[in-house]
Amino acid sequence: MGGGYTRNKAMVDTEPDHIIAFIMDKSGGASHCLRYAQRNGIPFTLYEDSTPAPQPEREGTMRPVDLERRGKCAAVLRARFPEHASAVLSALDANPSAGVPYHGTPHMLVVALATLELSAEEQLTSDETDLVFLAALFHDYDYAGAEDDSVNTERAATAVRQHLAFTDHTRIATLVEASRYPYLVAPRSRLEEVLRDADVAYSTLLISDAQHFRTGLLLERGAPATEQDAIAFIIGHGLYTDSAVRAVDRFVTAGRRTPEA
Repeated sequence: MGGGYTRNKAMVDTEPDHIIAFIMDKSGGASHCLRYAQRNGIPFTLYEDSTPAPQPEREGTMRPVDLERRGKCAAVLRARFPEHASAVLSALDANPSAGVPYHGTPHMLVVALATLELSAEEQLTSDETDLVFLAALFHDYDYAGAEDDSVNTERAATAVRQHLAFTDHTRIATLVEASRYPYLVAPRSRLEEVLRDADVAYSTLLISDAQHFRTGLLLERGAPATEQDAIAFIIGHGLYTDSAVRAVDRFVTAGRRTPEA
């Protein structure tokens, strides 16, 4: 058995509560991992897709890891909204602020995937997961860089109403507006809790390329850009979901960067 298969088996042997599987191009390793999880009776959510062709309009703003995340988000969209997935992806590709150092499309992709993880762990319903996933995909759309973040979130909410009219766009726009920072009110739903935690904890800490995003935040806002700065901000800021708290606690306890699954 190859090293990758051995690592897959070891990962499943930790007995996770739920597995989210993204199988791209019928990957043998990922398929083996999922089959092993099935044999062990572990609940899973499966998304399958093929690698998209490079899109010229994203050249210069999307790194290979960003394109991989886009592919995962595309797989979710095609599985959940097959008639509208292409239009949503086209809207994302046309995001006027796609290349902003931090609040660009790559950050939105990270947050969207993080909501899937948190939604599964927090046992949100399928419909709730769809809503918070779509909100995350658009929460910084057409970001203006305004000091008053209500300006930025209103532009994103406008994009939601324009591009997500096929679903409950009013509720999604409300979720987007609730991501305004600093927060003016406590979360009014578990969906708002998941979106806020996904937005705060992942891009700057809980992914393998977090330094890229911390540097982007430095370029945009002059914010401190070290890992310890991110940990201090997140702990000082606080988190709402038990799942996000556990993820950050594991990261801090490990004392090292955690590779992205």
